[in-house]
Amino acid sequence: MKKLNVIYLLWFSAAVIGQNGNEDLGNQMLSHIAKTQLTNCHVVMLIPKQHQLSMQSLVGSQISKGMVMMTNSVDEKLFFKALYGDLMSACRGLILHIGKKMKIVSEMLRLLERAGLWKFPHARVTIIGRKTTMRTVFLHSTFRNTVHAVYLAIHDHSSPKITTLPQNIKLHAIEKATEVTVYRRCLHCNNSEIGFHFIGRSRVSSESWQDDVYLPYDEQFHSLNGQRLKIVSIKFFPFIDYERDTNTPGTTVTPRFSIDAYLISTFEKKLNFSYNIWEEIAQSWGRIENGSFTGMMGQLQREDADFGTMSGPTPDRFRVMDHVRAYPSDPVTVISLKPSLLPQHLAIIRPFAGFRHCFLNQY
Repeated sequence: MKKLNVIYLLWFSAAVIGQNGNEDLGNQMLSHIAKTQLTNCHVVMLIPKQHQLSMQSLVGSQISKGMVMMTNSVDEKLFFKALYGDLMSACRGLILHIGKKMKIVSEMLRLLERAGLWKFPHARVTIIGRKTTMRTVFLHSTFRNTVHAVYLAIHDHSSPKITTLPQNIKLHAIEKATEVTVYRRCLHCNNSEIGFHFIGRSRVSSESWQDDVYLPYDEQFHSLNGQRLKIVSIKFFPFIDYERDTNTPGTTVTPRFSIDAYLISTFEKKLNFSYNIWEEIAQSWGRIENGSFTGMMGQLQREDADFGTMSGPTPDRFRVMDHVRAYPSDPVTVISLKPSLLPQHLAIIRPFAGFRHCFLNQY
C-alpha cells in the first residue's frame, strides 16, 4: 500500500497585523503554498466565521482534490473525523486560524494533541502567525514527531522583541511592515534538540525559494547530532543479550554480542547518536490493562522510551506504535525421506512385540 504523504497547514494570525498589510502578504503566501503543495490534497479548514468567505476564495481556488471548512466551535468528534479525512487521497491538509490570545492558541494546540497529530510524522506543517508567539507554538509538544514544519512570522510592531531564545537561534527583526520572515523547524539542530533557523524573508507573495521550503524527508536524519536516546529491552537471546549493571529492577544494562546489539551499534555510528539501554522493570513485553499497555509496550506507548529491542507485531501494538522490520526471521522446516515398504522377509515376525520374539526363540 502506498504510504500517504500527509500535509498539514496551520494559520495563526493576529487581528492587529491586518492594519499594516502583513496579513494580506501572509494570505498571499498561503495561497502560493496551497497552489504549489496542496493542490491535490484533501484539505480541512478550521477558521472563524468572519474569514470563511475570504479564505474560501483565496485558498479554496487552489485546491482541486476537495476541502472541508469548519468553524472554530466545531464538535471534537467531527473535527477528528475530518482531520483523518479521505484515506485514498495522496495527501491531506489542515488550515487553522487562531486568534492572538494565548488561551485560545493553547486550546487549539491541545485539540491537535488529542486528535493525534503526533501520529503523522510525514505531515508538512506551515504556520502563519505573530513573530512573538513563534517559539511557543513552533516548539509545542504536539509537533514533537513532525519532520517538516515552516513558520511564516508576521512581525507585530506593538509587541516587544523576544530576548529569551537560545543563543544559537537568532530572530531577524523585520524593519518593513510588509515583510514576512520564514523559519524552518529542525529536529536536532539545537544542541541535538528541536530548534529552528532562519531561511529567508520576503516582501512579495511568491519567490522561487518559497516553492521548496521543506527539506527532503531523509535530510533531517542524516545526523542526530549526538542526541542521547533511551532504549528499553528484555533479554531474549539470540536477538538481544546483556549484563545488568546492578541488581536493582529496571537497571541500565550493558549489551553483549547479539543481533540487536550489533544493529544498535551500527546505527549509532551511522546516525551519530548515543544511547542508554534499560531493562524493563517487570521483564515483560506487556499486555493491555484498562485500555493501556503494561511492560515494554507501555513504556513505548507513554513515550518513556524512544524505542525498544526485539518484539513481535500484533494488531493491538500497531494501534499505539510503529514497528521496524530490522531482520527477517529464519523459517525452519524438517525434511525426511518418505517411509518405504518393509521387506517381505520380515512379514512373519513384524506383527509380534519384542517379548514375543524372545518367547518364539526359546521354542
